[in-house]
Amino acid sequence: MVDGLEPRQRGWTALVFCYAAGLLVVSLLPASGETMAATGPLGVVAVDLWFHAGGYALFALLLARATGATTVQSLLAVLALVALYGLAIEGLQTVVATRQFSLFDALANTAGATVALAVRAARTDRHAGW
Repeated sequence: MVDGLEPRQRGWTALVFCYAAGLLVVSLLPASGETMAATGPLGVVAVDLWFHAGGYALFALLLARATGATTVQSLLAVLALVALYGLAIEGLQTVVATRQFSLFDALANTAGATVALAVRAARTDRHAGW
């Protein structure tokens, strides 16, 4: 599957797969309503949406690093993959009794990934590599 990749690249690829699996497991665990109602920083957005944004920001950065994405086109491809993965997980949550599909969660996932990749793009413009 990852044959032909340099050992360092294999490590990043393995990390992306492990992180994606972790997101899937955490997202399908039965939910407790306690953290859902709490508000996060700034007191406006629910704390779980901050977790979504942060989790998917890290996922996008890991995927961008693993794929070597530096151009606008490649970063947009990473963003699309991350957003679709988040939507797929939201869809899977409909079969878990204590979970449901949430458009706000999907938007928070995409927003976190977008901000992270925008920062990466700006940083890549100023520095060669990461």
